[in-house]
Amino acid sequence: MRQLTTTTIVQKQVKIRQTRLLPHPGEIIAKMGQTVKPFQTIARTLLKSDFHILPVAEELGVTPEALPEFLQVAVGQTIDEGELIAEQKRLLGRQRVTSPREGVVVEISNGRVVLQQRTDWYELRAMMAGNVVNFIPDQGVVLETSGSLIQGVWGNGQEGFGAIRNVATAPNFSLTAGHIDDNDSENVLVAGRIDRLDTLTQAEFVGVRGIIVGSMSAELCRASQSLSYPVILTEGVGRQTMSLPIFALLQEMAQKSASLFGRYQAEEGQRPEIVIAQPATVGVEVPKLIRSVKVGQKVRILRAPYASQVGEVVKLYQLAQNTPVNIKAHGVDVQLAGGQVVFIPGKNFDTIVSQ
Repeated sequence: MRQLTTTTIVQKQVKIRQTRLLPHPGEIIAKMGQTVKPFQTIARTLLKSDFHILPVAEELGVTPEALPEFLQVAVGQTIDEGELIAEQKRLLGRQRVTSPREGVVVEISNGRVVLQQRTDWYELRAMMAGNVVNFIPDQGVVLETSGSLIQGVWGNGQEGFGAIRNVATAPNFSLTAGHIDDNDSENVLVAGRIDRLDTLTQAEFVGVRGIIVGSMSAELCRASQSLSYPVILTEGVGRQTMSLPIFALLQEMAQKSASLFGRYQAEEGQRPEIVIAQPATVGVEVPKLIRSVKVGQKVRILRAPYASQVGEVVKLYQLAQNTPVNIKAHGVDVQLAGGQVVFIPGKNFDTIVSQ
């Protein structure tokens, strides 16, 4: 029987593309081919619009049909507060109508000028260093860079950028509030797991740029969704330790700048990603996802008692096998780092693609 699996990319040097989109149509600021920095604004849009109807003809004392003769603005024009909208010269002076606020003229009809007030701008940041390689009209851009790419399994939906600080000394190291101080306001913290809510709140108070851990509880995951910084889990919900390939790569990347994209939509195949941009030595393309399991492939075990351990597939089974809990399951034999060979059901592992 053909064994299928999911794939997790943990690559030290690849080409990376990120699609950056506005929440709704707006203005693209970046140019094709432009090199951008992480906090650079690449697109923007208005968060909301308030409309104001100005009875200009009535204020001038003219008929609606005669209003165009006195107008000083046109549809589509952006005007500032106090700017002249219409003016009528009289024997004893001038009758003027000015804008009560800044905005855009969206309609002129029936003697009235409709003004769309400009409110708060939403500015879309690049969030990673790279080049603009494609446009999505009125929506955003595609950025390309080279560097390290790590896919997580869960994220709280936030984005951030900062210098990696490895708090962990081992993959099972638990991050606590006591490990976080004022010097971490520019940092992305890396540890094995988080066990307490006060760790998340202390990080919020200090203003950390992000947290990467192997796991934390479902309760803490829910709490993290109200935070202003990104949290990415590399292993899953629970008390798993960080897998060695991910832990080793993050240790190697200490002090380098990391971009955290915490969006997670499993139904759309969108996973959280950690991007560490750095100059490419060779043009390595992002590897294709592996669907079929083969002997010799590196896999990560997802569930106890071997959760987060990485090993090599040494045997495929055509028929379902008995498991320790007396349930038959399709799976493979995996040789762990210490040499032990264990049977792992197909749903309990994924394929690690790493260098």
